[in-house]
Parts: sequence; C-alpha cells; structure tokens
Amino acid sequence: MKRVYNVTASIPMMVVATSAREARQIAAREAQRETVPPSLVRVVRGNKIAESWDAKCLPYGDHENRTVGDWMEDAKDGQEPTAQLKVG
Repeated sequence: MKRVYNVTASIPMMVVATSAREARQIAAREAQRETVPPSLVRVVRGNKIAESWDAKCLPYGDHENRTVGDWMEDAKDGQEPTAQLKVG
C-alpha cells in the first residue's frame, strides 16, 4: 500500500561568502547539482505536512494525481488510497 512520507535530505557543504545570507543563497543554488548520500536522507511517516508545503501540493513519486492532503486523509482514516482512473 502506498503512503505519504516526510523526507529530509541533508547536504553538508562548505561555502565561501561575504555573509550568512550570501552563503545560504550559494548553497541553495549549488544543492541542485549535488547528490545526497542515502545515509543523509531521513524518512518518517507523513503524519504532518512538511515545511513550505500545503495540503493542495502534489507529492513526488507516483501520486496518482492526489494531493498531500488526500494521502494524509486516507492515512488518518486507516484506509487504502482511493483508486484513480488514469487517462492518457
């Protein structure tokens, strides 16, 4: 059965910058090019919405056109996700 999970990936970096703000900007830009080792990925059951997300967002993975809120509601009710008709 598919479930929604909260996943946090940490990328350790050393950044040279003139300020913490600039370092944050550089790190955000460079993070897109980095590969996160599996040992630095934390996964927990999605029992709360991740920071900067909302219930209307589509999660990564095969979300079946269902929002984070839809997946969380099914988990709260202890139900299997509702089947969706895939068109295309």
